[in-house]
Amino acid sequence: MKVFGGVVILVLGYLLLWPVPIAPISWQAPSSSGFSGEFIENNRLAGLSFIELGADKGPEDFAINAAGTIATATHSGAVLLKKKGEAAFTPWINTGGRPLGIEFDTNGNLLIADAHRGLLIADPEGELTVLVNQVENTKVVYADDVDVADNGNIYFTDATTKFFAKEYGATYRHASA
Repeated sequence: MKVFGGVVILVLGYLLLWPVPIAPISWQAPSSSGFSGEFIENNRLAGLSFIELGADKGPEDFAINAAGTIATATHSGAVLLKKKGEAAFTPWINTGGRPLGIEFDTNGNLLIADAHRGLLIADPEGELTVLVNQVENTKVVYADDVDVADNGNIYFTDATTKFFAKEYGATYRHASA
């Protein structure tokens, strides 16, 4: 044991005293010129106000269609609409899951990435259809976001293949823990 301790001390001494080609020098940071140029302080968001959703919570995304209607989806599965000129959101449909990402397509349909159900589409009348719930024999378990490209192609993400949002009982609680 004494031999091992001696070897450790020798190795540590060797490493501590070994010359290295680094010669540290001090650096003096320039004095701050404050917020200037593109970083100048602004108050453009100071006048924002919260939009009441009643007892609902948890909108993660919103979408605006060609007519100016705003859609948002909530923790309860409800998709709410606020038409141009209206003061409040009103319930439209409920996915029965947890809608996260939403996007209108060029035909006025609302695409919905639902963490429990997959990729859904709601036509302008509110008819809800599952578009995709599996890809190449792999179940979509946590559809998270959706986007429509200029050419009409639809892209969506599945945030995981391991942790089923529905099995874990929520998306919001686990993501904010």
